[in-house]
Amino acid sequence: MTESERQLRANIQEFSVLVKKVAKNPKSKDIHELRILSRKFRAALWIVERVSKNAIPKGLKKELRTLGKKLGTCRELDVLLKDTKTYNLKDKNSEKSLKKELQDLQRFLDKSFSRKLQKKLESFLSKIHGIVLPKKDLVVQIKKGIIKWPQQMPEGKKDLHNIRIETKKMIYRLEFLGIQMPTLKALQKSLGRTHDLESLKKSAGSHKELDLDLKALRKKAEPTYKRIIAS
Repeated sequence: MTESERQLRANIQEFSVLVKKVAKNPKSKDIHELRILSRKFRAALWIVERVSKNAIPKGLKKELRTLGKKLGTCRELDVLLKDTKTYNLKDKNSEKSLKKELQDLQRFLDKSFSRKLQKKLESFLSKIHGIVLPKKDLVVQIKKGIIKWPQQMPEGKKDLHNIRIETKKMIYRLEFLGIQMPTLKALQKSLGRTHDLESLKKSAGSHKELDLDLKALRKKAEPTYKRIIAS
């Protein structure tokens, strides 16, 4: 069994435990960890699909994508509420929205869905046993998106959002191959926090301290972005 298979097996076991915990009592930490696991699974699917499409159980990609969106909505609303308190801002709607989304997530994670999804993940694990991953070629495919990035970090929110999403995907895909990229993680951390604060600004309005923090995050991210472009 390869290291990727061992890690995937451990993730499936952890997933089974977390799904039950979140379905019963959706705590912020458990939702966050379950969201990370769903990303790891999707990264694994992306990698394996480039070697053997037949190894992907029918419907697994769609179910993981749906789960990821529901977890993401809950996570973003939770962060928004915490940031609202941090900056002493008012947001009447987010708390109600979060409560509604958590209830929806609990209904979604019923026993039937959880069992079916786990079986598909285990089927996926069995099908990739012995598959040889062309690591060098895959790394080139994963990182090729960077070539299209502009030389200077974009100003536009949409462009930064796209780079943030692409960076996140690259990190999980590379990690599935056993490759750590600290510079990508540093950029993702800054852009992720920028996204959180932009969401807060959109929801609760502008705020002097908030605007200063956004400028500081950009200043912090720019040298990292340049190092990635130059590498």
